[in-house]
Amino acid sequence: MSFIRRLLRLSALLVHLLIGVSLAVLLTVILRKTYEHEVLKRTRKWWLRRLAYCTGAELVIRGEPVLGRVLWVANHVSWLDIGVLGGVGEPRFLSKVEVKRWPIIGWLATRAGTLYIDRGQSGDAAAEEVRQALLQGDCVALFPEGTTTDGKNVNRFFARIFAPALDTGTPVQPIVLRYTDQAGNALASVPYIGKQSLLHNIWTITALPRFKAQVHFLAPLETQGLNRKEIASQCEELIRTEVLANS
Repeated sequence: MSFIRRLLRLSALLVHLLIGVSLAVLLTVILRKTYEHEVLKRTRKWWLRRLAYCTGAELVIRGEPVLGRVLWVANHVSWLDIGVLGGVGEPRFLSKVEVKRWPIIGWLATRAGTLYIDRGQSGDAAAEEVRQALLQGDCVALFPEGTTTDGKNVNRFFARIFAPALDTGTPVQPIVLRYTDQAGNALASVPYIGKQSLLHNIWTITALPRFKAQVHFLAPLETQGLNRKEIASQCEELIRTEVLANS
């Protein structure tokens, strides 16, 4: 049964990827739409939400997402986090610069308005890109741990990437991501961690019975009067508390 399930989902993912490339070519190359165009935003949201569904994920949302100009801050568990968050709102993601060089995926991500950070650099250029995006009224989503975890705890949050929110007076909304079976038990096979390749992780996930991608939007935090270390610490503690309470 798992073999048939995997075969069907891998086929669905491949078809969905081809649809994404075709739509990106049509909208951004032929029609010359940019990432802020409403048609491209809606298309991107549909494609990301469907991406998660193709793997067997069922989106479960708790809390109220803040839309418009906001900094979404989430714990990082899987590459699926992008599809899950992108399927709820219209965020621009801050991603490691290596993603930009991934075949097909990197091209799609750039066309969708992804912002990039080079971990080997100071981070000033990425911070300025995030600041400009927020000033334009965009929602920006980032993972301040800087890496994925097994979802059972939260790593230390890097404070520097919170600076653009403080500079622009943008509210920060903490988000908790969890992947569970239908009974609510955390799934050890979903986290994209260690030395496993992306293909191996996809191979593992696509054999699972349908599972839940839980997105818990916590109350937004106002940044006025706080420094970046304080706001990073608050977000880290709020998210860790929720993660540990449900582990």
